[in-house]
Amino acid sequence: MSARPVAQRLAWVDPEVLFLGGPAAAAHAFWLAGRIQREDGDTSGAVWSLESAFEGFAAAHRPQERAKAASELIGLLRDTGQAERADAITAQMLS
Repeated sequence: MSARPVAQRLAWVDPEVLFLGGPAAAAHAFWLAGRIQREDGDTSGAVWSLESAFEGFAAAHRPQERAKAASELIGLLRDTGQAERADAITAQMLS
């Protein structure tokens, strides 16, 4: 799938609001994009977006959201045969 359907679904996201919301708002947007991309079959895009959400929630000191994004990312990585990357994310969560 192209990025166009994702962009259309996220058309309501105002970049000014994301800027004002800081890393947490941006992380939420990446998390939503990752979910949509996964649903649309864009696994590489979903991995990138979910990794960005995971990192953004860490930067925003939002451990609950970080754990939820990590869970989705780890599941996707395992589903796509990327167990080593999934293990690395798991190790980051435990450290």
